[in-house]
Amino acid sequence: MAVEIRILCFMIEPPILAIVDGNITHCFCNAHYQLRQISGILSQMAKSDPRLDMPMTISHMRLVWRYFATTPERRAALIDGTGLSADQIEKSASEITVRQQIKFFENANRLFPPGWIFEVKELLHFSAYGPVGVATQSAATLGDALAILARFTQIRTPMARVSLRRGRSRSLVELECIADIATAEWHIVASVAMMALQSLIGGLTTQPAQSLAALRYGLAGERTRHGELLAAKLGGPTVFDQTVSFIALPTSWLAIASPFADPALHASALANLEALVKARTGGSFASDQIQNRVAQILAQAPPGRLDAERCAQIIGVSRRTLTRRLAEEGSGFRALLENELQRRAMRMLASGTLGFADIAEQLGYQDTTSLRRAMQRWERAPR
Repeated sequence: MAVEIRILCFMIEPPILAIVDGNITHCFCNAHYQLRQISGILSQMAKSDPRLDMPMTISHMRLVWRYFATTPERRAALIDGTGLSADQIEKSASEITVRQQIKFFENANRLFPPGWIFEVKELLHFSAYGPVGVATQSAATLGDALAILARFTQIRTPMARVSLRRGRSRSLVELECIADIATAEWHIVASVAMMALQSLIGGLTTQPAQSLAALRYGLAGERTRHGELLAAKLGGPTVFDQTVSFIALPTSWLAIASPFADPALHASALANLEALVKARTGGSFASDQIQNRVAQILAQAPPGRLDAERCAQIIGVSRRTLTRRLAEEGSGFRALLENELQRRAMRMLASGTLGFADIAEQLGYQDTTSLRRAMQRWERAPR
């Protein structure tokens, strides 16, 4: 997607105005910061996250469409900017892109009050998840089903990653955003995923409803009204502002045999999923690399700095192992941290809502001089 960026500079100590797609934003800088550097950094904004152009199923969009597109005005507003027609959403068997799905959710967020996604209860049915749903339902145990999600979620939802971290007494099913998606739209994706995960856990363990009180929840990103509604729907203790969203459950539950276990059906669903992975990626998801996991953890971190030690803890490895595995992939924690700081700095500069000192503080720099030196490094870096 093309982005037009023009820079206007006035005479003495002014804000530099950046016009991005016709919208004026103020980049607060002083005279020591060169226009060329600002231009070079802002030009990075024109680059699009390639994950936004990855293919995904149209089924979730279609379910939302059929529930909410009840008038000509709503239909027009929902598809605005998606590049899709009503007929395509209703009848097409082809896939859409992540970008189209997120734009559709953005439109829905604008049209409807917080919590609208919870009205589409069909999104929780395993049939809405194609071969991933079949494979999880037919797996031998709950642990096997969650391992399937960890391995294949990105076939259906390329902007998300599910991970299973086993502990001695409690285990975590983690949900991460791995694409450049605004918080409001990611919360829609996360809401569907968290509710579906809770439904899967409750259904495969066949526990009485009250046993789900043993579950604990965490939600990534800032606390919003939608997040509060999700917490109420989940019905258990929930913490906000987490690095990743998660469901914590007793580890003993992972060994519970599924009442729907079907080896033949499971093998068929797995073969289907393996074929899809091979067709799209040549055999594996690039996001399985440790450097991509680190990059996404950094992207979800709150303002300030996340050190390598804490990042290693989140992944579940030692700092030494993290350093070694990053080196094996030709990367390093410092380089990934610099990339994330640069990304945040570009967004803050373009927003025009923060002064230079405020940006430095939010990025964890001691002063504006340190931030300015970092920006000079970013400008010199090859692009």
